[in-house]
Amino acid sequence: MKQETVKETTKTKAPPVADADQKAVAVRTPQEMQAFNDEFASEKLDTSDVKIAKILLMQGSSELVKSKKFQAGDMVRSTDSTIIAREGEAVNLVVFKKWKSWRNMELVGKRYEWRGEEPLTAENANAEWDYTKDGKTMRRDKTFNFYGILASEAKSGLTFPVKLSFSRGTIKAGEVLADLYERQLAYQKKPYETEISLTTKLHTNKNGDSYNIFVAEAIGPASQALQNEASKWRRITNNQTITEHVVQETEEATTTSSDEF
Repeated sequence: MKQETVKETTKTKAPPVADADQKAVAVRTPQEMQAFNDEFASEKLDTSDVKIAKILLMQGSSELVKSKKFQAGDMVRSTDSTIIAREGEAVNLVVFKKWKSWRNMELVGKRYEWRGEEPLTAENANAEWDYTKDGKTMRRDKTFNFYGILASEAKSGLTFPVKLSFSRGTIKAGEVLADLYERQLAYQKKPYETEISLTTKLHTNKNGDSYNIFVAEAIGPASQALQNEASKWRRITNNQTITEHVVQETEEATTTSSDEF
Protein backbone atom coordinates (compact mmCIF):
# COMPACT_ATOMS: atom_id res chain seq x y z
CA MET A 1 0.00 0.00 0.00
CA LYS A 2 1.30 3.41 -0.94
CA GLN A 3 -0.34 6.26 0.86
CA GLU A 4 -0.20 10.00 0.45
CA THR A 5 -1.77 12.72 2.51
CA VAL A 6 -2.55 16.02 0.82
CA LYS A 7 -3.18 19.21 2.76
CA GLU A 8 -6.09 21.49 1.99
CA THR A 9 -3.63 24.20 0.98
CA THR A 10 0.09 24.20 0.24
CA LYS A 11 2.71 26.91 0.50
CA THR A 12 5.17 27.79 -2.24
CA LYS A 13 8.17 28.56 -0.03
CA ALA A 14 10.43 25.81 1.29
CA PRO A 15 8.98 24.27 4.46
CA PRO A 16 10.72 25.15 7.72
CA VAL A 17 12.21 22.44 9.89
CA ALA A 18 11.08 22.55 13.50
CA ASP A 19 13.82 23.55 15.95
CA ALA A 20 14.03 20.80 18.56
CA ASP A 21 15.18 23.30 21.20
CA GLN A 22 12.49 25.83 20.32
CA LYS A 23 15.20 28.52 20.25
CA ALA A 24 12.86 30.99 18.61
CA VAL A 25 10.53 30.88 21.63
CA ALA A 26 11.84 32.51 24.78
CA VAL A 27 10.88 30.95 28.10
CA ARG A 28 8.86 33.49 30.03
CA THR A 29 9.74 34.38 33.60
CA PRO A 30 7.20 34.05 36.45
CA GLN A 31 6.96 37.84 36.45
CA GLU A 32 6.09 37.89 32.75
CA MET A 33 3.51 35.16 33.26
CA GLN A 34 1.91 37.10 36.12
CA ALA A 35 1.80 40.27 34.01
CA PHE A 36 0.08 38.35 31.24
CA ASN A 37 -2.44 36.83 33.66
CA ASP A 38 -3.21 40.26 35.12
CA GLU A 39 -3.86 41.76 31.68
CA PHE A 40 -5.88 38.89 30.19
CA ALA A 41 -7.55 37.50 33.31
CA SER A 42 -11.02 38.13 31.87
CA GLU A 43 -10.38 36.13 28.69
CA LYS A 44 -10.46 32.36 28.45
CA LEU A 45 -8.99 30.18 25.73
CA ASP A 46 -11.61 29.32 23.11
CA THR A 47 -10.32 26.15 21.44
CA SER A 48 -13.06 26.28 18.81
CA ASP A 49 -11.22 29.21 17.18
CA VAL A 50 -7.93 27.38 16.71
CA LYS A 51 -7.11 24.19 14.83
CA ILE A 52 -5.28 21.20 16.27
CA ALA A 53 -2.67 20.10 13.77
CA LYS A 54 -2.31 16.54 12.56
CA ILE A 55 1.11 14.97 12.19
CA LEU A 56 1.27 13.75 8.61
CA LEU A 57 3.57 11.01 7.33
CA MET A 58 4.85 11.74 3.83
CA GLN A 59 4.86 8.86 1.32
CA GLY A 60 6.90 8.41 -1.84
CA SER A 61 3.72 8.41 -3.95
CA SER A 62 2.73 11.88 -2.70
CA GLU A 63 2.75 14.73 -5.20
CA LEU A 64 4.27 16.83 -2.40
CA VAL A 65 7.23 14.44 -2.30
CA LYS A 66 7.50 14.20 -6.08
CA SER A 67 7.62 17.99 -6.26
CA LYS A 68 10.54 17.96 -3.78
CA LYS A 69 8.56 19.91 -1.20
CA PHE A 70 9.04 17.05 1.27
CA GLN A 71 10.93 13.79 1.45
CA ALA A 72 9.34 10.37 1.94
CA GLY A 73 9.32 9.58 5.64
CA ASP A 74 9.04 13.21 6.78
CA MET A 75 6.71 13.97 9.66
CA VAL A 76 4.92 17.24 8.87
CA ARG A 77 2.65 19.49 10.92
CA SER A 78 -0.50 19.89 8.82
CA THR A 79 -1.37 23.46 9.78
CA ASP A 80 1.84 25.19 8.70
CA SER A 81 3.79 22.54 6.72
CA THR A 82 6.57 22.50 9.32
CA ILE A 83 8.77 19.42 9.09
CA ILE A 84 8.85 18.02 12.61
CA ALA A 85 11.34 15.26 11.79
CA ARG A 86 12.99 13.55 8.84
CA GLU A 87 12.89 9.80 8.21
CA GLY A 88 14.74 8.03 11.03
CA GLU A 89 14.73 11.06 13.34
CA ALA A 90 12.85 10.68 16.61
CA VAL A 91 10.04 12.88 17.85
CA ASN A 92 9.51 12.56 21.60
CA LEU A 93 6.07 13.18 23.00
CA VAL A 94 3.38 12.06 25.43
CA VAL A 95 -0.23 11.21 24.67
CA PHE A 96 -3.12 12.28 26.87
CA LYS A 97 -6.24 11.13 25.03
CA LYS A 98 -7.13 8.09 22.91
CA TRP A 99 -10.12 7.11 20.77
CA LYS A 100 -10.91 4.85 17.81
CA SER A 101 -12.75 5.71 14.63
CA TRP A 102 -13.64 4.45 11.18
CA ARG A 103 -12.00 6.38 8.34
CA ASN A 104 -14.32 6.29 5.31
CA MET A 105 -12.69 6.24 1.88
CA GLU A 106 -14.26 6.32 -1.60
CA LEU A 107 -12.70 4.64 -4.64
CA VAL A 108 -12.25 7.28 -7.37
CA GLY A 109 -10.46 5.90 -10.40
CA LYS A 110 -7.40 4.11 -9.06
CA ARG A 111 -7.27 5.97 -5.76
CA TYR A 112 -9.21 6.03 -2.51
CA GLU A 113 -10.21 9.50 -1.30
CA TRP A 114 -11.13 10.53 2.25
CA ARG A 115 -14.85 11.01 2.90
CA GLY A 116 -14.91 11.64 6.64
CA GLU A 117 -14.74 9.75 9.90
CA GLU A 118 -17.20 8.23 12.33
CA PRO A 119 -16.72 6.93 15.88
CA LEU A 120 -15.88 3.24 16.17
CA THR A 121 -18.35 1.88 18.73
CA ALA A 122 -19.44 -1.47 20.08
CA GLU A 123 -22.45 -1.27 17.77
CA ASN A 124 -20.45 -0.82 14.54
CA ALA A 125 -17.20 -2.58 15.50
CA ASN A 126 -18.01 -5.49 13.17
CA ALA A 127 -19.11 -3.37 10.21
CA GLU A 128 -17.96 -4.49 6.77
CA TRP A 129 -14.70 -2.89 5.72
CA ASP A 130 -15.67 -2.84 2.04
CA TYR A 131 -19.16 -1.58 1.21
CA THR A 132 -21.24 0.29 -1.36
CA LYS A 133 -23.01 3.58 -0.65
CA ASP A 134 -25.20 5.32 -3.22
CA GLY A 135 -23.59 3.18 -5.90
CA LYS A 136 -20.08 4.20 -4.82
CA THR A 137 -17.32 1.78 -3.81
CA MET A 138 -16.34 2.58 -0.24
CA ARG A 139 -13.90 1.32 2.37
CA ARG A 140 -13.71 1.65 6.16
CA ASP A 141 -10.31 1.83 7.85
CA LYS A 142 -9.98 1.17 11.57
CA THR A 143 -8.05 4.08 13.05
CA PHE A 144 -6.37 4.71 16.40
CA ASN A 145 -6.33 8.42 17.30
CA PHE A 146 -4.41 10.26 20.00
CA TYR A 147 -3.86 13.80 21.21
CA GLY A 148 -0.30 14.44 22.29
CA ILE A 149 2.19 17.07 23.40
CA LEU A 150 5.66 17.38 21.85
CA ALA A 151 8.47 17.17 24.40
CA SER A 152 10.42 19.86 22.52
CA GLU A 153 7.73 22.41 23.36
CA ALA A 154 7.35 21.61 27.05
CA LYS A 155 10.36 23.62 28.25
CA SER A 156 8.86 26.89 27.06
CA GLY A 157 5.41 26.12 28.43
CA LEU A 158 4.00 27.24 25.07
CA THR A 159 2.59 23.94 23.93
CA PHE A 160 -0.33 23.07 21.72
CA PRO A 161 -1.71 19.56 21.13
CA VAL A 162 -1.12 17.56 17.98
CA LYS A 163 -3.25 14.75 16.62
CA LEU A 164 -1.80 11.36 15.71
CA SER A 165 -3.83 8.91 13.61
CA PHE A 166 -2.81 5.37 12.69
CA SER A 167 -4.61 3.14 10.18
CA ARG A 168 -3.84 0.40 7.65
CA GLY A 169 -0.09 0.45 7.02
CA THR A 170 0.63 2.49 10.16
CA ILE A 171 -1.85 0.64 12.41
CA LYS A 172 0.81 -1.31 14.30
CA ALA A 173 2.31 1.85 15.80
CA GLY A 174 -1.20 2.82 16.90
CA GLU A 175 -1.63 -0.56 18.54
CA VAL A 176 1.64 -0.07 20.44
CA LEU A 177 0.48 3.31 21.74
CA ALA A 178 -2.99 1.99 22.57
CA ASP A 179 -1.50 -0.95 24.50
CA LEU A 180 0.77 1.38 26.47
CA TYR A 181 -2.12 3.76 27.15
CA GLU A 182 -4.38 1.02 28.50
CA ARG A 183 -1.59 -0.60 30.54
CA GLN A 184 -0.91 2.72 32.24
CA LEU A 185 -4.57 3.02 33.16
CA ALA A 186 -4.64 -0.58 34.41
CA TYR A 187 -1.72 0.25 36.72
CA GLN A 188 -3.59 3.39 37.84
CA LYS A 189 -0.99 5.58 36.16
CA LYS A 190 -1.62 8.51 33.84
CA PRO A 191 -0.72 7.67 30.21
CA TYR A 192 1.24 10.89 29.83
CA GLU A 193 3.63 9.88 32.63
CA THR A 194 5.57 7.87 30.02
CA GLU A 195 7.42 9.53 27.17
CA ILE A 196 7.15 8.06 23.67
CA SER A 197 9.65 8.05 20.83
CA LEU A 198 8.05 8.21 17.37
CA THR A 199 10.13 7.56 14.25
CA THR A 200 9.47 6.51 10.65
CA LYS A 201 10.99 3.90 8.39
CA LEU A 202 10.45 2.34 4.97
CA HIS A 203 8.50 -0.94 5.03
CA THR A 204 7.86 -3.48 2.27
CA ASN A 205 4.90 -5.83 2.63
CA LYS A 206 4.47 -9.38 1.34
CA ASN A 207 3.10 -8.11 -1.97
CA GLY A 208 6.17 -5.99 -2.61
CA ASP A 209 4.48 -2.65 -1.92
CA SER A 210 6.81 -0.22 -0.14
CA TYR A 211 5.65 2.66 2.04
CA ASN A 212 6.72 4.53 5.15
CA ILE A 213 5.39 3.55 8.55
CA PHE A 214 5.49 4.96 12.08
CA VAL A 215 7.49 3.17 14.79
CA ALA A 216 6.55 3.93 18.41
CA GLU A 217 8.18 2.88 21.66
CA ALA A 218 8.20 3.94 25.31
CA ILE A 219 11.50 5.48 26.39
CA GLY A 220 10.94 6.23 30.08
CA PRO A 221 9.32 8.67 32.50
CA ALA A 222 8.26 12.02 31.07
CA SER A 223 9.59 15.22 32.61
CA GLN A 224 7.37 16.98 35.09
CA ALA A 225 7.06 19.94 32.73
CA LEU A 226 5.80 17.67 29.95
CA GLN A 227 3.35 15.96 32.29
CA ASN A 228 2.05 19.32 33.49
CA GLU A 229 1.38 20.49 29.94
CA ALA A 230 -0.38 17.23 29.03
CA SER A 231 -2.53 17.44 32.16
CA LYS A 232 -3.45 21.04 31.34
CA TRP A 233 -4.49 20.19 27.79
CA ARG A 234 -6.41 17.11 28.85
CA ARG A 235 -8.53 19.32 31.11
CA ILE A 236 -9.03 21.87 28.33
CA THR A 237 -9.97 19.32 25.66
CA ASN A 238 -12.33 17.54 28.05
CA ASN A 239 -14.25 20.73 28.73
CA GLN A 240 -14.19 22.66 25.46
CA THR A 241 -15.10 22.13 21.83
CA ILE A 242 -12.07 21.06 19.82
CA THR A 243 -11.49 22.02 16.19
CA GLU A 244 -9.15 19.77 14.23
CA HIS A 245 -7.39 20.74 11.04
CA VAL A 246 -9.14 18.79 8.28
CA VAL A 247 -6.88 17.28 5.65
CA GLN A 248 -7.83 15.44 2.50
CA GLU A 249 -6.23 12.00 2.35
CA THR A 250 -5.81 9.79 -0.70
CA GLU A 251 -4.33 6.33 -1.18
CA GLU A 252 -3.45 4.24 -4.17
CA ALA A 253 -5.85 1.31 -4.60
CA THR A 254 -3.18 -1.40 -4.30
CA THR A 255 -3.55 -4.92 -2.99
CA THR A 256 -2.78 -5.09 0.70
CA SER A 257 -1.60 -8.00 2.79
CA SER A 258 -2.48 -9.19 6.26
CA ASP A 259 0.87 -8.06 7.70
CA GLU A 260 -0.33 -4.46 7.46
CA PHE A 261 -3.10 -4.88 10.02
